[in-house]
Amino acid sequence: WLTPLSDYKFFVSLTERGSCGGTIISPTHVLTAAHCFCKNGAVSTEPGFAILWDNSKHRSSRVFANPKCMFSCEQDGPNKCDAAVMEFDNPIADAAFALPIYTWDDEIGRTVDIFGCGLTGDADNLGGSSCSAIDDQRFRRAQNVVTGNANGVLTYAMDNNGLALEGIAQDGDSGGPLTITRDGTRYLAGANSGTSESNPCDFGSVDQFVRLYNHRDFIAQVLRGDTELKAWTSDSTSSSVPFAAALGAVFVGAVWSTFLWELL
Repeated sequence: WLTPLSDYKFFVSLTERGSCGGTIISPTHVLTAAHCFCKNGAVSTEPGFAILWDNSKHRSSRVFANPKCMFSCEQDGPNKCDAAVMEFDNPIADAAFALPIYTWDDEIGRTVDIFGCGLTGDADNLGGSSCSAIDDQRFRRAQNVVTGNANGVLTYAMDNNGLALEGIAQDGDSGGPLTITRDGTRYLAGANSGTSESNPCDFGSVDQFVRLYNHRDFIAQVLRGDTELKAWTSDSTSSSVPFAAALGAVFVGAVWSTFLWELL
């Protein structure tokens, strides 16, 4: 469903709307997918930009990946290590916009919100050999119910008889947030990692988000400024591979606003 971005100020886009997404987790940190910093099988050394709800653009200084679960650009694909934290030298947002990390081991069965500015379309067109979608780069929200949390990945499926806002992600939503509201507080539980589906435009398709519960200690390290952590990519690193956020998205259905699906 189309929704005002100003209602969800924790959401950011990387590079441009309709590219990778991310989530503000502190005034100087954004959580996203590690694969958003991969290009041609290698990690970029340029830490990229975050575009906020007010369209202000902020260049990050460094990006951290979990040293105990290091993502491989050469073996890019939805997996448990697909998490990265962008760090900024100066605050880019009010602390009130930041989401805390979900630290309970009980995601299965919980209703989640997913967000993005990627591809969108009519759920009535799902199925078949092709996906009909438009790239309008507008912000949307959908919901689903978590069905799995094994192997460091949160999963849910596109259900033809699901929630009123039933949906999955689509090309352009990589790194975007999966949130759980618990006792009135919204938490960040996952970042969009993609899908291993051969036909992700059909009902029953499974979406995959890196499970942040498994990265909670790493994220805490970054937030407290642990000097033992070394940046995965930063301003001071030299390389010929420029930053180009991987495409990721949201497909919303019934009237171009109920379902999200994903092509990665």
